Amino acid sequence: MLRHVVYALRSLLRDPLLTTMASLTMAVGLAAVTATFSIIDTTLLKPLPYPRSSDLYFLGTGTLDGSVSTGKVAPVELSRLNDARKSVAHAAFTARTETAIIDGAGIPTPTVAVSVSDEFFQVLGLPMALGRVFTPDEHKGKGPSVAVLAFDTWTNLFGSAPDIVGRSIRLTEGPVTVVGVAPPSLRTPADTALWTNSRLDRQSTVHRYDGYVRLHPGRTAEELRAELDVTMAALAVEYPAEERNRRYTSRSLLDHVVGDLRPVLGLLAIGSVVVLLLALVNVTNLLLVRGLYRSREVALRAALGASRGDLVRQQISEALVLTTIAVVVGSGIAFGSLRALLAMGSAILPRFETVSVDLPVVAFVGGISLVTALLVAAIPAWRISQADVRGTLNEGGRGITLGKSPRRLFATMIVAEIALAILLIGNVGVVSQSLSLLEETHPGFDSEGRLTAEVLLEPTKYRTADQLATWFRAVSERIGAIPGVESVASASSFPLGTERDTAWFLAVAGAAQDPNRQDSARVRRVSPGFFGTMGIALLNGREFNWQDLPTNPPIAIVNRSFAQKFLAGREPLSSQFAVGYPTVNPKVLINVVGVVDDAKYATLDGSAEPTFYFSQSQATYWRQTVIVRTQIADPTVIGGAVTSAIREADPEVPIVINTADRVVADSLRMQRIGVVLMMMFAGCALVMAAGGIYGVVAHTVGQRTAEVATRLALGATPQDVVLLIAKQGASLILVGGALGLFGVYAGGRLLRSQISYVAGTDLAMVSAAVAVVVVVAAGGVLLPAVRISRMHARESLRA
Repeated sequence: MLRHVVYALRSLLRDPLLTTMASLTMAVGLAAVTATFSIIDTTLLKPLPYPRSSDLYFLGTGTLDGSVSTGKVAPVELSRLNDARKSVAHAAFTARTETAIIDGAGIPTPTVAVSVSDEFFQVLGLPMALGRVFTPDEHKGKGPSVAVLAFDTWTNLFGSAPDIVGRSIRLTEGPVTVVGVAPPSLRTPADTALWTNSRLDRQSTVHRYDGYVRLHPGRTAEELRAELDVTMAALAVEYPAEERNRRYTSRSLLDHVVGDLRPVLGLLAIGSVVVLLLALVNVTNLLLVRGLYRSREVALRAALGASRGDLVRQQISEALVLTTIAVVVGSGIAFGSLRALLAMGSAILPRFETVSVDLPVVAFVGGISLVTALLVAAIPAWRISQADVRGTLNEGGRGITLGKSPRRLFATMIVAEIALAILLIGNVGVVSQSLSLLEETHPGFDSEGRLTAEVLLEPTKYRTADQLATWFRAVSERIGAIPGVESVASASSFPLGTERDTAWFLAVAGAAQDPNRQDSARVRRVSPGFFGTMGIALLNGREFNWQDLPTNPPIAIVNRSFAQKFLAGREPLSSQFAVGYPTVNPKVLINVVGVVDDAKYATLDGSAEPTFYFSQSQATYWRQTVIVRTQIADPTVIGGAVTSAIREADPEVPIVINTADRVVADSLRMQRIGVVLMMMFAGCALVMAAGGIYGVVAHTVGQRTAEVATRLALGATPQDVVLLIAKQGASLILVGGALGLFGVYAGGRLLRSQISYVAGTDLAMVSAAVAVVVVVAAGGVLLPAVRISRMHARESLRA
């Protein structure tokens, strides 16, 4: 075999243009598949870095009737699983808190702290890099405030200080003592800077926490679900008001970490495979053409004693050499592209920061490369095995005969390239058009010209609504004095940003109550002027104002969905309702003073939840998003002035500046990344299809030189020649287009079933995609036809 490889290398070096084109074409296809597999392997296939990570599950809860819920678990729901110890070995709950680490100079660094219950580190099963985990006593009601630092926090903020264990550090909520440093691989929940000890009552029914469980070895997800059903049924009897209408939800921790990434990666996988298939078709065409032109050489070698097996092995050797070159170049392209993506931000995809060239990737590249080489060599090798050696030698080099005419094979290749290009470009068009429509969806508020400032107030400084109102009025006066600012407001959560609000049970005064279920809605806290600053339409009643004091009767503004669901047939401004959690407090009735339009908080492609708003002048919340409405096209130019204004009111407040436009755009970041990468694949597919069609047609037309010369000599015009070739090309384009359209239709149905924001197949977009491919294919047919039609008939016949 070695001599075949050496001969193949020498032969390919004598044809550098073909070798370069074939290897680069394969390199692009292999790079697309390799990069995509690396991402899929890192995010979906590689296990989490915890012992027996397949036994780890994430728990939440939901309502049986689909009513609004936080989706969180209550401590009692996790403690009961620990008490049973059936399929569950350890269960723990966590609560995410946005806080700040304040250094000795009083400078805050915004960060994320996660409060955890007593078996959290046992669930994950990793030893500490330094120090220890929390003790059971530290989770009791009067236990000390302690923390375990994330490895990155210890490295970046504390310089990997070896004496960090035992040191006291200051958070916004107060001081904590560091008892340990987690290993680098412990990254659960995501973005955690430190873990603190939760001292909640294990029997609490407040649903504000995320649940994590580790199963006993050998237990299955089905056994876990069965135990969850039994546990919830028992809780519903013990706590009917809080648990009767509730169910556990569970999924593997890996699925929870990855989130909704599978549809995006599915798109990338399909796109990369289509690009590779087009590359294979093109390279196969090149080798077929090369084989036709070398037919006399092949015949001579056969006549000199080479067996058909030798000839086939020689063809395979050439394909292997080309593939080896393509693997080297393609690997460089693939991993260069991955590094470029990583440079854009490690959070571009979940777990993307851990992408690496490991054994599965190397094995995949090797396997796909071998398959590629065999596929590329298969058809040329088969053609050689069918070659009419005697006929070729008898022709004396005046013609090429490798058995039956290969025109039908070349026609099939053209059809395949057209169909594959339309399949990919059409479905990319469907997804991109759907994303474009989603981006144009009005979220129920105006983001243009709005600046946001995320701030965290220290609870010990702002214990009452009066103190919070005093702080905000001072801040709003300072910010309002900045040139270009129109209004200032604040809210506990910004729409489409980080969700910090919860859901409460409610009961509308005078409405019949179902004893087996409780209505629920989302509760949000906003300042006076919020709806005007955000551009959320006031449909009825009034907005909040600073005269809505804590001593006044409580009031609320509800959104359209709330009014339609709970106040249908009632006059909203004359309605009252009671709220509470975990049970409704019927003694305190809240008066509805206004109705506003719906604003989307979760996703752009979803519907708004029934929501009621409290005024921050009556309800305290320390985490704030200050919203600044400006007349400035780029509100970031006043970001420094806004930061200074907030710091003047409280120098130790951590601040993160952003724009509302960016918040809305970031909510679609994952979808946009998938579409951009798919469009890159579609561009590669179009270029490959154009080159492949042109190459095949140019070759087949070149083989008809004598025929065309005869037609011209007998009186045919150049236009007749072009029309003849164009008609034959048109039939191939029609067949390829029909197959491609079927692929777009089938692909569109699949996309709609997997991706929520994909709408129906847009006829205009699909028509545009087909038109682009048809124009490219027509160009690939017409250019060789025009060129051959201009030849001189006498010279062609003499040749």
